[in-house]
Amino acid sequence: MRLNQKQLNHLPVYTQSGDFLGRIADYVLDTQQHQIIQYLVGSSSWLKNILSQQAELLIAQDQVVLLSEEKMVVQDSILTEPIPKKKIKN
Repeated sequence: MRLNQKQLNHLPVYTQSGDFLGRIADYVLDTQQHQIIQYLVGSSSWLKNILSQQAELLIAQDQVVLLSEEKMVVQDSILTEPIPKKKIKN
């Protein structure tokens, strides 16, 4: 399958377990190999809260499980570091 830039932009991104992460906002090309090596995903609002307002995720090409005209599915383990818990002030 081949997708053009118009089809790829704003494609929804989900984890294997079905969590919506956001939509493809951009991508990084390797000009020597002529391929996409990373996808930039604008994260959903619930994920922004978890990631301390980080607005974007970088998804490596090897983390992509499925890419179709309807959606992208990535491995559940896209986060490589544990998410720090915020302390609640009394």
